This record gives sequence, structure tokens and C-alpha cells, in this order.
Amino acid sequence: SNNQNTKELIEPMDEINVKEVSNNFRTVEISGEVNYPGFYPIMEGESLNDLIRRAGGIKESGSYEGAIFTRENLRKSDRKRLQEAQSDLRRKILLSMSQMQLTQQGGSPAGISDIVKLLTFEQEDNELLGRLVIDLESMLMGKSPEIHLEDKDRISIPRKHQMVTVVGEVNGSNSHQYKQNLGVSDYISMSGGFSSFGDTNNVYIVKSDGSTFSYSKATSGFFRGSSQIQPGDTIVI
Repeated sequence: SNNQNTKELIEPMDEINVKEVSNNFRTVEISGEVNYPGFYPIMEGESLNDLIRRAGGIKESGSYEGAIFTRENLRKSDRKRLQEAQSDLRRKILLSMSQMQLTQQGGSPAGISDIVKLLTFEQEDNELLGRLVIDLESMLMGKSPEIHLEDKDRISIPRKHQMVTVVGEVNGSNSHQYKQNLGVSDYISMSGGFSSFGDTNNVYIVKSDGSTFSYSKATSGFFRGSSQIQPGDTIVI
């Protein structure tokens, strides 16, 4: 009949399954130096490589090394660990200050309160919470495994860095124009050298991709030559 293709006769013992239309609408955000930044809906199994292609690729001005990739479940776990660490530190400080008051008269309760307030973390939406360190350039070249996207993932591609920053126990924390022939000790000298509290045995390099290395590895040749420092790196004393 004419309805043969659109109708099926139901017979005894037949089973009918009606599936629910999925309302699991998942989106990710890509921003910065890509051709089409914004929010994108994603399908199951879609990768970060797929998202960057859909966004028109990374502009020539974009920094692969500085890419910041964050994930919501990592953000939640990072926030929880931070709150636990702050709670533990507050408890230790209060205990220490209480013991000092027992042995020394004249302690200031207001002073204790002010110190505890300094340990309150209010910037819960800090972009570095939930960050996953990735080698984006290697991933896009197929040299490392792809990352499969999850709901609320975010990736930001900043402009290429031209500066090296020195922070911590130096006499003048500041940023310097990157020069290929300069090393860690040169940038520290340009920042006024170590302060009286500077620990010369604990210098760290925070790379622009978020990874951190101890400067002590210089003795093994890790930071030898011009590869010692790259644009966007931060030297922490």
C-alpha cells in the first residue's frame, strides 16, 4: 500500500522503544588570537584540535606556548585544595598566636584577626584555577595525544610574549625585553640582584605554558645557552 513505508503493523509480543531526545547541550569557549573566537557547541569525542580548526586556526600573532587551557572539574578540585590549605594555615597561625599570648602579655586580638583575613581567598574565578598544562604546538602537529573536550572547557590564546619577568626577592622586581643571549643570572642582575632575603639555592623558572622548573637544573645543562630563558618566562626568587 501507499502507507507501507511509513507505517508498521504491530503484532503480539512486539516491543516498542521510544528514545528520549538528549538535552545534554555542551559548550566550550575559545578566546584570544584565533580567527573566530567565541562559544562553540561540542559533540561527543570532539577534540581541542577540532575546536581550533572550527575557530579558523591560530593567528600568526598567537602564542602556542602561552595557551591557557582550563577545565571545570579541575577548577573545582583546585579550589577545594586551596580552601583546605588556607583552613589548615589559619588553624596553625591561630594556635601559634594563642601560644604566644600565653607566654607574652599584650598580644593584640585585632592583630590576629587581620592576619587571618589576609588568608581569605576571594578571587575564586582566577583563570589559573583548573589549568591543565598542555603542549599545544606538539598536539596540533600530531606529536602528542589530543585532548577530548568536556563541557565548559576554556582555552585562551594570548599574543606572543616579548618580555621576561623577575619577581620575588630581588632589589627591583620588574619585566625586561627578551634578548636571546641573556640567561637567568643576567635578568636577575638587571633587576638589582638578590635582596638580603633572596635564597640563591631556590630560583624557579615558570614557563609561559605554566610548567615550572628549578634553576638548580642549570648544573646539569638543562638551562644552558640561549634555551635557558624564552619570551614570556617568569623568574621567581
